[in-house]
Amino acid sequence: MRLAINDSINLRRHRNACEHYREKWNIENALYQCYCLRDTPPLTLEEQERCFASKRGCWRDRKARRYATT
Repeated sequence: MRLAINDSINLRRHRNACEHYREKWNIENALYQCYCLRDTPPLTLEEQERCFASKRGCWRDRKARRYATT
């Protein structure tokens, strides 16, 4: 699978989050900024919590597979 955003040493991985989830800490006017290497960053707190609960892969993939099989 090709990633939409290249990984960078400036983007930090979260140890309990999805393999595509990254955070940038050195920004102005915010504590941190969320990135997704697949270019689908979490937009709400609920989506961010799903990213943290999906350490083995993107929760959006599982959701898409669930709807495809029904």
